[in-house]
Amino acid sequence: MDKFLSASINDVRRLCEYGFYDYIIVGSGIGGGVLAQSLLENSATAKVLLIERGGPVFSSHCLNGPRPHWSHRIPAGPSQDVDIVYNALKSPVSTVSQHSYPYVGGEVHCLGGRGNVWGLYTPKIHPEDLAAYFPEEVISYLQDQGGYDKAYQLLSNDPYASLDRPYPENNASISASVVDGIGSLMQNLNEGTKDWGCSFTNCPLAAEFTSSRPDRALYQFPMGAFSPVNWILDRVYNRDERLTVLPNTRVLTVNRQSDDKSAITSITTVDASGTEQDIPVGKAVVILSGGTLGSPSIALRSGLGEGCQPASESGNLIGKGLMDHDIWGTRFEVLQGPHLASLNSQPLKINSWVKLGDDPVLVNIAVNADTFMGRTQANKLPAVYLSEALDEVPESEFNEALKKGSTKSVVQIAYSLSAPLDDRNRVLNLPGPTPTIQIETIKDHTQHIPQLQRLARAIGAALGGKDGGDEQKDLPLPSVGKAPFGVVAHEVGTMRMGKDGSGVVDENLKINGLKNLYVCDLSVFPVSPGANPSLTLAALAQRLAGHLLSSSTS
Repeated sequence: MDKFLSASINDVRRLCEYGFYDYIIVGSGIGGGVLAQSLLENSATAKVLLIERGGPVFSSHCLNGPRPHWSHRIPAGPSQDVDIVYNALKSPVSTVSQHSYPYVGGEVHCLGGRGNVWGLYTPKIHPEDLAAYFPEEVISYLQDQGGYDKAYQLLSNDPYASLDRPYPENNASISASVVDGIGSLMQNLNEGTKDWGCSFTNCPLAAEFTSSRPDRALYQFPMGAFSPVNWILDRVYNRDERLTVLPNTRVLTVNRQSDDKSAITSITTVDASGTEQDIPVGKAVVILSGGTLGSPSIALRSGLGEGCQPASESGNLIGKGLMDHDIWGTRFEVLQGPHLASLNSQPLKINSWVKLGDDPVLVNIAVNADTFMGRTQANKLPAVYLSEALDEVPESEFNEALKKGSTKSVVQIAYSLSAPLDDRNRVLNLPGPTPTIQIETIKDHTQHIPQLQRLARAIGAALGGKDGGDEQKDLPLPSVGKAPFGVVAHEVGTMRMGKDGSGVVDENLKINGLKNLYVCDLSVFPVSPGANPSLTLAALAQRLAGHLLSSSTS
């Protein structure tokens, strides 16, 4: 594979010197990868240089590889292949020795970035979070102009897909009994949680399972799970001259001239041998897509705070505001009764929003399914073991029943709550290739624990076939566990967008005070939303591509 990615810094520098490229993107994850794809597919002439700190790895999100698959029969529980690969690939991140919570995440430096190892869950951000934090132009694009559906169509490889109906409804291979079983289960669940205001629907996932128009396709090979690496490699293999991928190259700084601080004129890179070189930008627009830790690290090393950033009470906002949403959860392991048996042990992933006080909470339920929400090999959520009658039993007794031939279902419940940015959390401007962060504070949602427990009990009872009211109270009140900061790589906020020029970037993701420098990754989020941010990031990348292309022709 490396022979297809043979461009060197010298090759690229020579092309840059005479203005060959229109766009230089630093980072190839979901932000940078979707942006590159959107630029090239919506322009016949645009040329993109894509700089990636790492190289190619075997993608976990292809149809016949070790993809995130669902098998609750694995002794360790639901399959965690993606988590295993993520932990093997992620780079170290340091935290300050004092006044910091631990951080369990990490950057993934490879072609496709963390888009190789994500959980595929693609919900929309709650409207209240959008209204409170995002610029009006962005909200209008996402909600009124179809931005969310457009992004989902890309991620699911289906031009007809809609988030309201995320799965093809004409799949004749699914039996009527399974369809009826799922429908009955969902009806029981919504009835059993109606006092909480729940309305559960199927989880949208960034994958193509089957063709939505089978009558129009002779060959039907589903794409499987989405990763930006698929499109990138397809272009590379076909020697597309409009896309150059420069792998194994770290961007140290973006540079301005001493007499003109309004534009980036060159970038300083270092290759795998440690050799530093400056690459002239020429006419190109530069977009940082290095992630919540990588992009502010480049900006801080470049001294971008001076003269081009609006002031806040805590000073320059670059690198500040680092935040991850709160994830709490529990799981039931149940000896199958008739209600759960109607699924025939197949996976089911469903979700609903619920309000606890003033906080919108995303409730994610995975039945017999892998989930990346708040659970890793090292950090498992608390479990309750139930008999077919939904009586709590010791784990040893539960396992003995399995040995005798009983079948189990695994029901995992994860709650995600949004968290505002806090400027005390930050990326430090220190020398060296390893980022250092300080997480001084995290959002405290412990006041919701009793409600989270009672809702989990109501969900368990409804899935097991119990009616509401007193029958629900026969179930044990489950413990809920809190996931550590960074566990699912959703940290955001260090290059935030703001309303009315109050952020690091504006509504078009351009850094305030600079003509040709943009940011397109999770660092631009002005809040850590309860929802997985990947769908919104893909939508922002598509919106940015449209803005850049329209600006180039105006």
